[in-house]
Amino acid sequence: ALPICAIPNWIRQRSRWLKGYMQTWLVHMRHPIQLYRSLGPVGFFGFQFFVGGTVLAALLNPIFWLLYVLWLLIPSLNYGIYFPPVIFYMSLANLLIGNIVFIYLSLLAPVKRRLYDLVPIGLTVFFYWVLLSIAAYKGLWQLLNNPFYWEKTDHGISKHSAHEIAQAQSGASA
Repeated sequence: ALPICAIPNWIRQRSRWLKGYMQTWLVHMRHPIQLYRSLGPVGFFGFQFFVGGTVLAALLNPIFWLLYVLWLLIPSLNYGIYFPPVIFYMSLANLLIGNIVFIYLSLLAPVKRRLYDLVPIGLTVFFYWVLLSIAAYKGLWQLLNNPFYWEKTDHGISKHSAHEIAQAQSGASA
């Protein structure tokens, strides 16, 4: 598959995918007990984690980042009104640790493949999360307002020719 190299195109693709995750989760969770019996405990919770959790993380990440920034800027604000301190600090730790692990894995992947020039790109993962959250909210909006709309993705658009891409792929796999 050719990579998506334009941000609006990427958002259209991801919003379609995430909308599909949302629809899949909603359809299967109409009868959660039946789903649990059908999948068993591991399958059921795996479904919650991978299908529901993917969307939930994309939707909640910007909200938690906003709360974190507010906490840094206005530490005197009484967050206990909204969140018990234990929940707030556990959520904050989860946000920071989760994002640090995600950045670490993004840095580790090119190192393991000895593609050291790609390591700095791993530091851009924060922008990936921002774009993914935009796509998730777009997908949610479409699910609520236009559930049967199919977001189109332009394929075959690249700054490089098909021959250049094929050469790069063959060189990367060698």
